[in-house]
Amino acid sequence: MKGKQLLLLRHAKSSWHDSSLSDHDRPLNRRGRRAAIQMGQYLVESALIPDLVLCSTALRARATWDLAARAFGKQAPPAAFSRDLYHAAPSELLLRIQMVEDEVQRLLLVGHNPGMELLAQRLMGTDPDEDAIENMEIKYPTAGLACFQVTMASWENLQPDGTRLVTFITPAELEQRSSQFGSRSSETV
Repeated sequence: MKGKQLLLLRHAKSSWHDSSLSDHDRPLNRRGRRAAIQMGQYLVESALIPDLVLCSTALRARATWDLAARAFGKQAPPAAFSRDLYHAAPSELLLRIQMVEDEVQRLLLVGHNPGMELLAQRLMGTDPDEDAIENMEIKYPTAGLACFQVTMASWENLQPDGTRLVTFITPAELEQRSSQFGSRSSETV
């Protein structure tokens, strides 16, 4: 794909085990850790290597990116952590994206709902991929990843009419693909 790309990754599933922790300090649970690793592998396997990662400072968002980044090995892209992304409204997320330098061709934003989901809905564009939109409209679950093609040459000019939803993938879908592939490979042996 040519042009800029925007990737919106909702943090993975967090733990509510320790009620004494603030919302900002909740860690990932086991399922969340597994999903974050899966999403990192998906990014690498799909050649969706970000030039820059913008990530919320919330522990669950940072842990999501840290685990996903393992798939990149020593080639992990640079990440900038910002408290402003913690529970940011869609308009705030869009403003932050518009501040990104134009050298960045592929940007990954790791954040929270409802802001991520609402921003993704605004950015779908006029001709989104039908499967992607159907999946995203059902639910934007934890560790869900929306991938947008951006037609604007500059992030500063990013507007909803300048993007197109290309892919929406969830950990459950990756698990399903994995189990289908595993079934097929065992059938051929």
